[in-house]
Amino acid sequence: MRKVFALLGITLSSLAYSQQQYASYYGDNFHKRLTASGKRLDIYDDHCAHKTYPFGTKLLITNTNTGATATCTVVDRGPFVKNRVLDLTTTTFKQLGGKLRDGLIPVTVKVHEQKS
Repeated sequence: MRKVFALLGITLSSLAYSQQQYASYYGDNFHKRLTASGKRLDIYDDHCAHKTYPFGTKLLITNTNTGATATCTVVDRGPFVKNRVLDLTTTTFKQLGGKLRDGLIPVTVKVHEQKS
């Protein structure tokens, strides 16, 4: 498969990677706690948690129900719950049209800017 990409002049890292799952949000009790990256979580900023993306990677998040978009920066690891791809700050969750009482929104995640 790599040979096919090489013949086409495409690198695996240049392919658009996308995944659709659900995003949840950090509760207020996580505000100012240390994250896995060593930064303090600010629930009013554009921080998020992802299981594998490198810290500092900017992600473009789309709510698949409403089409609303937002960007966030990976600063933490998680969520470690089945079918959840991101933990978002409450600000980003609301920007995407999420209602806190619902707790989850369906999202598509794309790399907006890869940390090198």
